[in-house]
Amino acid sequence: MMLRIDRAHVPQGLIRSAKTYTLVLSDDGLYFLHVGPALGMAVRPKNGFEQGAVNFALNRVARKVKEGEERLAAASIEEWAMGMRSAFYVAEAVDQFRRQEDCGRKTEG
Repeated sequence: MMLRIDRAHVPQGLIRSAKTYTLVLSDDGLYFLHVGPALGMAVRPKNGFEQGAVNFALNRVARKVKEGEERLAAASIEEWAMGMRSAFYVAEAVDQFRRQEDCGRKTEG
């Protein structure tokens, strides 16, 4: 079994920029694979000049994410997970997280 979510965004924090990930859930575990930057804030341009600047930034981010996804397609997921800003969680840890999350839910009856 393998589930994949492309272009998952992590919003910016106080000291870190927004990032784009590909998430892969396999029988081995859960992979968080960093593929590029993301835009951190919603922007509402007020005029044509600002719209041009926003479009430039959007196109640059989209180009970097596309390049990252192309490099990911050529590499193995295991190797990519060892890279900077990527992570891998073994299946047992993912299952334990799932069980802890279910503990807080109310059951019917």
